[in-house]
Amino acid sequence: MRPEAKATVLVEIPSLDDRQALARDVQWFVEGSSPGLDLSIASLPIPEGDTFWWVATESKRARMLRSLLVEQRGIDKDWVKATGYWQAEDD
Repeated sequence: MRPEAKATVLVEIPSLDDRQALARDVQWFVEGSSPGLDLSIASLPIPEGDTFWWVATESKRARMLRSLLVEQRGIDKDWVKATGYWQAEDD
């Protein structure tokens, strides 16, 4: 990423102890906290111009967040990459 590029980074972590020092501003969300990551994405202002949305999470959640961005927020599907990197075990 170019140094002058802007990024909004939202990360969900198991606990505050999992925060890491990064070169960008990051909003950390502890799992199960309120407001949660999903609500924050749902209310995140949509920037003007070309904006790429990248989601990496559990498979079902990736599909849900992609749907939220494309169907509910109106983001062009070509600008959203939502990938499930694992599948949660059913309880």
